[in-house]
Amino acid sequence: LHLSELYRAGSLGAPLDSASTHLGALAYAVPRMPAPLASLRSVLSEFRDRSGNVRVETWLDLGAGPATTLWAAACERPELTGATLVEPNREMAILAKQLLDGTSVSARVDTNWQAQMDPNVSNGSHDLVVAGYVLTELGAAERALIVENAWQACRHAVVVILPGSVSGFQVLLAVRRQLLELGATIIAPVSYTHLR
Repeated sequence: LHLSELYRAGSLGAPLDSASTHLGALAYAVPRMPAPLASLRSVLSEFRDRSGNVRVETWLDLGAGPATTLWAAACERPELTGATLVEPNREMAILAKQLLDGTSVSARVDTNWQAQMDPNVSNGSHDLVVAGYVLTELGAAERALIVENAWQACRHAVVVILPGSVSGFQVLLAVRRQLLELGATIIAPVSYTHLR
């Protein structure tokens, strides 16, 4: 209940503070994983339809949490062979690794876990970069840096998944504006780039 109250109050960064223990990470992940998993599977399906023959063999997840996006990618992108997952919350990263341990996903996809974005990541080093709910948990300056890093690291696309809330929408607009300024082309959900 505490996590739900914080989320509804718009304290989007606060729930991860509750994930400072293994039990807290589990309490955070269990009720939240299904909705982002379904959302990302839908997004990846739409991306495949709109991007043609783009292969996604390498993946960068900024704010991986319990590796929800990796599970979705493994379902939707059978060509995926490598994933870099950035998760600063130690307990959440431990939980994610435990959930993946011994699965067909871990057997098929080589994972590299990082506690923070590697500043030396080369341009275009990942086919697809995902920045999800973590963007709502950051201040504006840190968020802008993450978005810029995501854009530099992607070979084909940056996918942004945010919660359906007023504050999440405001973050989405800011991220969209920044990506357009960096030279991105928006293909979904609103493909026209003149909307700023």
